Amino acid sequence: MMTYMFVSDIHGNIEILQELIQIFEEEGADKLIILGDTSASNTIDNEEIATILNHMATKIEVMMGNCDNLMLEDRLDVPMYDIDNISIGTNTITITHGHRYNMYDLPPFARKYFYSRAHACTNVKRGKRNHLCKSRKCLAS
Repeated sequence: MMTYMFVSDIHGNIEILQELIQIFEEEGADKLIILGDTSASNTIDNEEIATILNHMATKIEVMMGNCDNLMLEDRLDVPMYDIDNISIGTNTITITHGHRYNMYDLPPFARKYFYSRAHACTNVKRGKRNHLCKSRKCLAS
């Protein structure tokens, strides 16, 4: 069985990235999923981040975050996705950073699968009256 390590919001911090890779290797994980905001704001750091990640290109998947930029994407040997599906066992999991698609703004293909709670919250957020969500964390409450 494959093991996955999920991380997010590195924001160009090379020391943190190196620590995460060390943990990834120590744990013997098979795939590192970076859920966005990998980039730094300057080119030099993005080159170093890309060099580190390109050494493990067969073991990573990188999502595009709202703070990511083309400076990093152009240097990576792997594509950066807005949204993707991964299979874990018999389950398919949709992964994204969350700035474009989230429980209030589902991707078109996912709306039929996540209708109940997320759709109810979305309708209230957009001013409709059928609030069915019981979550204490619901932004529409």
